[in-house]
Amino acid sequence: MEEKECMFYALTDPYRELKSTKRGAKDGDIELAKDQAARIAKNVKARQDRIKEKAISLVDFKIQKEGLDENNLIIVELDASDDIPNELTGLIAQNVVSKYNKPCFIVRRDNHNILKGSLRNNGNFQDLPALRSVLESTGLFELLAGHENACGVGIAASHIPSLLKFMNSKYSSESFSNCYLVDYILDARENNTDLLYSLAEHSDYYGNGIDEPKFVIKNISLAHIMAMGANKDSMKISYNGIDYVHFKDLNFVEEVSANRTKTLTVYGRVNLNTFAGKTSVQFFIDDYEFVDDESKYDF
Repeated sequence: MEEKECMFYALTDPYRELKSTKRGAKDGDIELAKDQAARIAKNVKARQDRIKEKAISLVDFKIQKEGLDENNLIIVELDASDDIPNELTGLIAQNVVSKYNKPCFIVRRDNHNILKGSLRNNGNFQDLPALRSVLESTGLFELLAGHENACGVGIAASHIPSLLKFMNSKYSSESFSNCYLVDYILDARENNTDLLYSLAEHSDYYGNGIDEPKFVIKNISLAHIMAMGANKDSMKISYNGIDYVHFKDLNFVEEVSANRTKTLTVYGRVNLNTFAGKTSVQFFIDDYEFVDDESKYDF
């Protein structure tokens, strides 16, 4: 509650003087509400990230152990012993969708054997761009409230077999191939730096009604790669003046290392990265595929 009060003051009276809560603060030390809220927010985010990473590992273990990814809808049931906060349910479900490329429910069972929780889906799935409407058509649900691909869900546990049978018969693995609308399809071998730089430097233009530009870039050489992070689970690929980066995905790091003779096609966004006084174009990889390097057959 103290943190919420501080945030309230930061938004309504940012220069209000508050008793300092910094570690090692002495009696009489003060902070401005805006500064204290910013510091607290950073600490809360770090705390939430630690809890989230632990929860994601636990959910992933359940999926693997119980073979939940064998169905076209992954349903993970949590219980009190899992010690996962309710407010993280949606974030965890989204992580499952990203990793397994299938829609996901993260649910808990109530006293009436109703499974309640969060639904997440990828709106880029080729045959399933809108999940809630499809589920409503089954008539199996007690609750479906929210957006098409991110909403609250409630379903009797006894209806789960019928739901899984429906999803497994209606869709195949190909149904969940990603299909993207993009603004540009570029060849990495060409000089794209000026174009990407000019679009990235106007990032403050993008928002409601003006979407951030999305790109597909082909033919990225894997000659210059670097694993990053304390756990070496992030990757930077440097090619033709652009750094292509993908964070916290050990599978990607391993795939890049195993496919050095191929080229990479990526989908994602650009930003500007400033380090040691130098600003360069950085490309965030949201999806990718490896392609045989046709040039190796030239003779």
